[in-house]
Amino acid sequence: MEAQSKRRIVDAHIHLYDSQENRYEHIEKPDVMLEALIGDYSALPKRYLFEDYVADLTDVKIDGIVWHEFIANDSVREVNWAQRLAERQ
Repeated sequence: MEAQSKRRIVDAHIHLYDSQENRYEHIEKPDVMLEALIGDYSALPKRYLFEDYVADLTDVKIDGIVWHEFIANDSVREVNWAQRLAERQ
């Protein structure tokens, strides 16, 4: 599909994460409460970055995103990491 014919979106809720950059205790070991909310998440990749997101959404043109934290153990480190990602885009 050509870029001009793609539906344009601003995705108001995405999660990006990288277990090499941040620690996410809730995905390192099973969490009963989280599994009750979202189901089995054991197959999640250790990283999901913007380029992965773009690759998953080839049928739309992404005009913008609103990134939400993925609940890293160190929230300040995670926000700084997210800022670095944003500056590279």
